[in-house]
Amino acid sequence: MSPQSNGQSDGHGGDKAASQTHRKTNGGSAPGHSDVGADAAADAAADAAADAAVGTAGRPSLLEFPCRFPIKAMGRQSDEFEAIVMAIVLKHAELWPDEPIRSTPSKAGRFVSITAVVEARSQAQLDAIYQDLTDCVHVLVAL
Repeated sequence: MSPQSNGQSDGHGGDKAASQTHRKTNGGSAPGHSDVGADAAADAAADAAADAAVGTAGRPSLLEFPCRFPIKAMGRQSDEFEAIVMAIVLKHAELWPDEPIRSTPSKAGRFVSITAVVEARSQAQLDAIYQDLTDCVHVLVAL
């Protein structure tokens, strides 16, 4: 029996008190993993990745973040429509490098679609962009 032993088994052939002492001095990590700070950082990074992959609806995302993602909004043709859409998109995300903003008028010229390719960092970020676009009275459709 060890000096700290109280005679109780830890269920693994060892002394329960000695096992508790190991957990206290080793941060509760598994044997051979004495760097508690690194373990905590790895756990936090894994949690952040899992949070990024789940949208506001609580469903897992099918996308792997960060990624290139096109945002399209359609509305009535006006001088301000592109600026309105871009203000909403840029509030949440950065444009993908070297991707132009595309503006495509309808055949009759009454409507226009604006496509901006962004660097998506999470499903929650995309959800926020789409929510703001659909809340905007100028945007008829957001894809």
